[in-house]
Amino acid sequence: MTVLLYKPLGCVTARRDDRHRTVLDCLPPQLAGLHPVGRLDRNTEGLLLLTDDGALTARLTRPERHVTKTYAFWALGTLDEPAQQRLRTGLLLPPDPAPTRPAGLRITGQSTLYQSAGVIPPDYRQKLMKNRDLPVTIGELTLTEGRTHQVRRMLRAVGCAVIRLRRVALGPLDLGGLQPGQWRALTPEEEQALWNAGREQ
Repeated sequence: MTVLLYKPLGCVTARRDDRHRTVLDCLPPQLAGLHPVGRLDRNTEGLLLLTDDGALTARLTRPERHVTKTYAFWALGTLDEPAQQRLRTGLLLPPDPAPTRPAGLRITGQSTLYQSAGVIPPDYRQKLMKNRDLPVTIGELTLTEGRTHQVRRMLRAVGCAVIRLRRVALGPLDLGGLQPGQWRALTPEEEQALWNAGREQ
């Protein structure tokens, strides 16, 4: 069985944790045998798959499959054309020796911290509101690899600091109408589409 969960902020991608709520706490007890497919860090929300199919997990997480993952971001700062080009074509993220793979970038809006107050996680809101006029760039970044904290590191490399990050799609699947903490089982057709996701390169 495979389910799609909207992982909430503050929830950790683990089977158990002594300090934080885990993604399995979002599911009913009868699904306790599922395991996460990859991970999202505690301060990243959005689409996470959980399954009891080890072969599917291996296929989706194999680096050479280059399964697409799309993230919506809100970031302090602005992205001029050279910065956007660096994100799209690849940049170095020390200490990684190789540049990032080409990525898809779509800028969807510009705002200020004050105007973006509703999307800033509560833990950061008071601190950030001291600089309420700072610019905020809103966009989507689509990756075909999965380095640690990659979106945050890529945006930091071009002078921006992520203040909210949400994975909105993985391969052929997106969040649809799910709200944080909600989940649904995948259809057989969706599971088959996951098996076909990505490509060897």
